[in-house]
Amino acid sequence: MTDKAHGKKRGLLIGTGLTVVGLVAASCLFYRFVITADKTLSPSKDYQASFNRLSNTITVEQLSTGAKRHTAECYDPDFFWSPDSRYLAVNISYANGARRAEIKDLVHNNTSSTLTKSGIQDGFEDTRTHNQDDYACIEITKWLDNRYVIIEFSWPSDTPGENIAGWCVYDCTSRTVTELAAAK
Repeated sequence: MTDKAHGKKRGLLIGTGLTVVGLVAASCLFYRFVITADKTLSPSKDYQASFNRLSNTITVEQLSTGAKRHTAECYDPDFFWSPDSRYLAVNISYANGARRAEIKDLVHNNTSSTLTKSGIQDGFEDTRTHNQDDYACIEITKWLDNRYVIIEFSWPSDTPGENIAGWCVYDCTSRTVTELAAAK
C-alpha cells in the first residue's frame, strides 16, 4: 500500500471515529436535556422530586430509603418546596394554556390539595362566574412559611374579553383559602 492509500485509510478511520464520537455525544446530550428528569432537592435534603420528559411523570423519592413517594402524569411542572420539606407544591401546565396547582403532603404520603377554580370561588362571591369553561390559570408563586402559600389565579369572567384575576393565601393544613385579593 502506498503512503497515499494509507493516508486515505487513516483519514477514513479518523472521520468514522469522529462521527461515532459525535453521534454518541449528541445522543447523550439528547438524553440528558430532552428525555431525562428535571430534579429538585428538598430544603432538608430528605426528598428529591423529578420530572421525566419522556414519560411525563413526576416522582418524589425519599433519599434515605429510596422509596418513591408520589408519581403523577403531567406536563411541564414547576416545583416549590415548603421550608420544612413537608409539602411539595407543583404547578402543572396543560396544552390549552391552563395551569393547575397541587400540594403533596409528604408526611401523610398523599396529595393534600388540588387547587381548582371552584375551590377558590367557594366563599368569595366576586370570583364567581357562570362561565362553565374549565380554563383557569392557578399557580403557586411562593411559600410564606411551612403552612401557607400564595396562589395567583386568572380565568374568564362572564363578560367576554375580561378576566377575573388575583391572588389568595392558602392554608395547607386546613385546606382552605384564608385571604383573597381579586381584581376584575
